[in-house]
Amino acid sequence: MNKTKVDTKEKVKVSKIKKIIKLIALFLVPGVLVAIAYAFLASPILKIEFPSIVILGLAALTVLVPVEMGIILFQSKRELGVFSIKKMITYQNSLPIKKYLLIVPIILFWSIIVMVLGKGVNEFIKDSFFSWLPDWYIFSADYSGYGISKIVMAFVFAFLVGGIILPIVEEIYFRGYLLPRMEWMGKFAPVLNAFLFALYHFWTPWQIITRTVALIPFCYVAYKTKNIKVVIIIHCLLNIMGDAVGILLLM
Repeated sequence: MNKTKVDTKEKVKVSKIKKIIKLIALFLVPGVLVAIAYAFLASPILKIEFPSIVILGLAALTVLVPVEMGIILFQSKRELGVFSIKKMITYQNSLPIKKYLLIVPIILFWSIIVMVLGKGVNEFIKDSFFSWLPDWYIFSADYSGYGISKIVMAFVFAFLVGGIILPIVEEIYFRGYLLPRMEWMGKFAPVLNAFLFALYHFWTPWQIITRTVALIPFCYVAYKTKNIKVVIIIHCLLNIMGDAVGILLLM
């Protein structure tokens, strides 16, 4: 075989490996930093007796948002010479209203069914592989056992941060910024995007299987439509509904 062709193939192979390593880092480093912030904030928040969802919300506001948005801004300055999040997001295709009305309920239903049916799997994984984690680290959206005033404050905080701010930031970063840069992988891109996004949740690692299965159609919708607004809506609704369930269980 021609030596030039061999060298070219090797360079392409090395380039792909570097891309994958960089991609994994871009997915997981923000998650590691949030997990560290979550662990750091746990003690003082638990001492004043607030649900762990408040701890995660604070970690997201202080670490996740600036890190993920900072990465996009840094790359925009590096690639385009200006600080612009919008210019780095290629999935900005418009969709007719009827497509939103069709896609949103279907993906919501799929995600909810998978997460509900996957509870047993989550518990098995948690008990089998993560029983060594301290009780204070185990994240839960459970509001029981707290006074009504703290429940209301925690829910409002969770609604604003976990239900609106965090889903918007995550979708801009993971589906708006990273997924288009995975298109060289072809149709495998949404699957890997879903898996790495599930893995990035280091504060709930036992949900990796159910979260991946729930998110594959979700990521495929963004990949296929080239539109992140639809997945932002779905993500916000999923998180808000999850918080609402926690409140309803108290009634």
